[in-house]
Amino acid sequence: MNSTRPLSFSSTYGWTQLSPREMYETMEKSCRKIGKLHKELKFDAIAFTGSSGAALAFVAGITHRIPVIYVRKEGEKAHGRPVECNTTAPIHTYLIVDDFIASGNTLRSIRNAINIQATKNTEARPKCVGIFLYDSQATRSFAFDKRTRTKVYTP
Repeated sequence: MNSTRPLSFSSTYGWTQLSPREMYETMEKSCRKIGKLHKELKFDAIAFTGSSGAALAFVAGITHRIPVIYVRKEGEKAHGRPVECNTTAPIHTYLIVDDFIASGNTLRSIRNAINIQATKNTEARPKCVGIFLYDSQATRSFAFDKRTRTKVYTP
């Protein structure tokens, strides 16, 4: 007789720490706030990388009909390109979404990848108009570099 245990997962990081009910409530609240920010900031797209960003970016993009910019992590093996977007319309401004800021490396990599893609396409670099974090560990603003302070929004 073959005795097996059921498969189980656990995590305390990002969206995986949320129960399905908590995930629903977090995404619903975050989507409402992103809808308000979209009207206020008038951004053209939502940018993200990784599963933490994807958890909110696709939901908000679909809910508010906002294109999403997917930035693959460096070294990620995939069939797509390093930066992909589901629109051919020009992107002048974007909002980054993620769960929280630790070191800021993820945010910088998103911005840098988008800037590199714009340069390759001989287009103007779009501007990041803000960062939306759906975890409560957010700060008021974030410096991409010494010159640029970008406002951080939370639900």
